[in-house]
Amino acid sequence: MESKMPTSAVAPGLPRLRRGRSLTLALLLLGVLWMQPTVARAASADAPYRMIVLLQITYRSGGEGACTGFMLGPHTVGTAGHCLVSPTDGAATKVRVTPGLDGLDSPYASVQAASFSTTVPWGTFQDNRYDFGTITLPSDALGNATGWFTIHSASSSELTSGTFLTAGYRADRTFGTLEGVTGAINNFDAYFLYYRWNTTHGDSGSPIWTQDAAGRYAVVGIVKGYLVSGSGAVLTDEGIRITAPVENFLLSALSAPTVSAAQPSIPTLFSVPAGQPATVSGAGWPASSAAALQQSSDLVHWSPILSGTSDAQGNVAFRITPAVTSYYRIVAVGAAPGDAGQGVVTGGATTEPPGAGGRFASPPVFGAGSVAQVVFVGGTVQQLEAAVSAAGARGVWSQDAAGTYRLLAVGAPSFVQAPFVAAFPNGFVGATAVTLVR
Repeated sequence: MESKMPTSAVAPGLPRLRRGRSLTLALLLLGVLWMQPTVARAASADAPYRMIVLLQITYRSGGEGACTGFMLGPHTVGTAGHCLVSPTDGAATKVRVTPGLDGLDSPYASVQAASFSTTVPWGTFQDNRYDFGTITLPSDALGNATGWFTIHSASSSELTSGTFLTAGYRADRTFGTLEGVTGAINNFDAYFLYYRWNTTHGDSGSPIWTQDAAGRYAVVGIVKGYLVSGSGAVLTDEGIRITAPVENFLLSALSAPTVSAAQPSIPTLFSVPAGQPATVSGAGWPASSAAALQQSSDLVHWSPILSGTSDAQGNVAFRITPAVTSYYRIVAVGAAPGDAGQGVVTGGATTEPPGAGGRFASPPVFGAGSVAQVVFVGGTVQQLEAAVSAAGARGVWSQDAAGTYRLLAVGAPSFVQAPFVAAFPNGFVGATAVTLVR
C-alpha cells in the first residue's frame, strides 16, 4: 500500500502559490549548496521513534493507502491532511494506528482510530498550505505507553541554523521499516519547509523535529511531498511549516473526546470565585467509578486537581477553595476534557452552560488567502456567529459529526443558515477548531 501525494491545487479565489519558473531556477541554483542528509534505519522501540506511527488507511472509494503519523498527545496523532482526505480516493473511512512497528514486530497495540479530521481548505479545496490533520484514538492507553512529541513554531533563525530529523514508513522499503533522516532545512516560507531528504510515498505525515534545550522532541514541520519540474524531476522535498495557526489546529485536537467506559452524558461547567469555598458534586455516575475535578482559566486548557470515586448511588463530590477565579468540571478519569459529568455546585459558585465562552482561544491570524485557523472555546451557534463577525470575517467552516464541512455565513437569512444550525443543534461543547473566511 502507498499513500498518494497530491499535486498542487488551489482553492478558487485564493492566491496561487509560487511554483513557477523563478522558484524552480532558485531551487536549482541552491541545489549545489545543499547538504546531503544522513539516512539510517531507526530504532523503533526507542524514543522518539516509538512515538512515530504507521497509518493504514481505507478510503471512501474502497482504495487503501499508508502514511506516517506522530503522537502529539496521549490520544492524538498528527499527520498530513492528504492522508485523511485523498484527492483521488476521497475521505478516509477507517484508520489503523500502529506505533513502533519494526517489520512484523509490534511492541505496542494496534488500534482503530475513533475519529479524524483535516482543515477545511484542504478537505474542500485541496489547498496545499493547509495540508495537515489529526487523528483521535479511543483512549489514552497508547500515548501513555509511547509518549508524545511537543509542537514548536520555530523562528527563522532556528530553521536556518538547526539540524533536523524525520522518520517514516517508506513504501519503497520492506513493510514495517522505519527509516530516519538527519539534515538541514534548506529554505522556507510562511507555509512550507524545503529540504532534500529523498522522502517518498509512505513518508507523508512524518514529523520533522529537533530536540530543544529541555531535551524535548519538538515537531517544527510535517512531511508533505515534493515539488517537481516540468520534466518530472524532483526539485525539492516539501513539508508543512508549524506556525501559530497550524499549532492551534493541532493542539485543539487534544481536547477531542475519546471513547470512555464511564462517559457521563451532561457536561457542566462551574465558575468559582477566588477565595469562595464551594462543593462541586456530580450525580448519575456508574457506581464506584473513578472521577476527577478539572480546573481551567480559559475554558480551553484543563488540568486535573482532585480525584475521587462515586458512591453506590453514583454520586461524587469535591470540596474546593480556589486561590483565583477559575472554571471547574467533573470528568471520568482517563476521559477527554469533553466528557464532563452532570453536577451541581454549592457555596457561592456560579454555574455556566456547556461550552460557555463564545470566543476564540486566541485572535485569528488571517493568511494571504484571507483564511484563518482558530479554536472556538465553545458556545452556541449564535455566539459563534457573533465571534466571527467581531473578527471581521464573513463566514466560518466547521466539520460536523459525519465529517461534512458546514458553512455559517454571517448575517445570512435563516434559511441559508438552517443546514449549519441543524448540524450543530447543541452548539459547541468544548474547544473546536474552525476556519474563518474574510
